Amino acid sequence: MRKAEKFTAPSSAQRAKGADYIPSYHGSSGPVNIAFAQKMYGGPQQGDFSNTVTKFGVTKSKDLNGGAPNCVSFTPNVSSFTSFSLSFPFYVWLKPSSTFSNLSQ
Repeated sequence: MRKAEKFTAPSSAQRAKGADYIPSYHGSSGPVNIAFAQKMYGGPQQGDFSNTVTKFGVTKSKDLNGGAPNCVSFTPNVSSFTSFSLSFPFYVWLKPSSTFSNLSQ
């Protein structure tokens, strides 16, 4: 995914509400925009859920994109941080290639 994604790190406000990441897990120059949702972390529910789940033995991870997905973690979405719109991998990778003769619809 590192080659495919253009990751936007969480803002200081998002980090204060629980969003986190490990830089080496993410790309910065790919065509698919990845960012944390702007309004996702507004209330205490996120932290409360995370704290509750860890009491049952589930590990809390800064970033589940490191190959150990059995955890509780805040995850970014396929969206643009600047335009607040979704970034669909289909339109980035396959749509431009749809004119190739070896791809059928």
